[in-house]
Amino acid sequence: MVQTKLKSVKSGSIIENRFRSEDRIEQAYLETHEMEYLYSDGTYYHFMNTESFEQFHLPADLLEDSIPYLIPNIKIQVEFYENRPIGIELPPSVVMKVVSTEPAIKGATVSNVNKPATLETGS
Repeated sequence: MVQTKLKSVKSGSIIENRFRSEDRIEQAYLETHEMEYLYSDGTYYHFMNTESFEQFHLPADLLEDSIPYLIPNIKIQVEFYENRPIGIELPPSVVMKVVSTEPAIKGATVSNVNKPATLETGS
């Protein structure tokens, strides 16, 4: 038995389900398109298809943990199910500027001490 939490890509509802090893499920077929992040207006995040130049927006709740890594003009992969965006995939690495850090502790040059930093996205 495998205990799972499943989220509907159509309604967004979450259900818990148990599967046995002999159970079969239908596979969802996803399309992936390369998009470029443009900007955020506070409620929505706006993207542009790099092939057709069509623009669309996604709500913040769909992006969740990816928001701190979205910088203007970054190219990402957006997954579509039945022509509806359902999620994004960030590149393996993102280059960002550090805009501020706390001052170094005097005499801490020998040890490898980490200190908090603020990135250009504010996180």
